[in-house]
Amino acid sequence: MTLNEFWALPENERGKAYQNLSSHDRFLVRVSMAPGEIPCQCNSCRHHRGFGKCDAFPAGIPKDILSNRILHNHPVPGDGGIQYTEKQP
Repeated sequence: MTLNEFWALPENERGKAYQNLSSHDRFLVRVSMAPGEIPCQCNSCRHHRGFGKCDAFPAGIPKDILSNRILHNHPVPGDGGIQYTEKQP
């Protein structure tokens, strides 16, 4: 996959496609991203307790969930049956 093809993909498909880029193109993607926090679905979950902890993972949310590699809409080992539930205002 070329870098131009990657940028033409919808944002929700880029995560998987990133792995198919050359190491140089992955570098170019990283340096083009705005610095700062990567948005995580945890931030909008009613079970989130801050500082990388939640009701499902009181000792710490797994890195794969925090980095959006795994969406916690389905059971994940160790979550005690608690999955993502959107916060209500």
